[in-house]
Amino acid sequence: MNKDKILAALENLKGNDIICYIYRESVFDLLSSGRVDGTLHLVSDSSVDTMKGALVKCGFTDVVNGKPGYISARLSSQQIELLCGDDLSTDELTDIIRRDL
Repeated sequence: MNKDKILAALENLKGNDIICYIYRESVFDLLSSGRVDGTLHLVSDSSVDTMKGALVKCGFTDVVNGKPGYISARLSSQQIELLCGDDLSTDELTDIIRRDL
């Protein structure tokens, strides 16, 4: 999925009061090639239940619980892994976002 489609999906979520950040190797992929060919990794401070509803509303499919605190979904053919940080402190969430690749 190219950068423009990813940004459009994030803007769509933002329009539904959900803020997500791109993280982990997804950032490296976008910076180096302008696209993510593997799994797109996102993080949000919203709860799992809130995120699942917003993802479905925004056109994501196959939205299911992953490992604890995570949601797995698809957008078009792109696999998405989303960490929901509603039980994380602000410092923990900031640490996740700023973690070195």
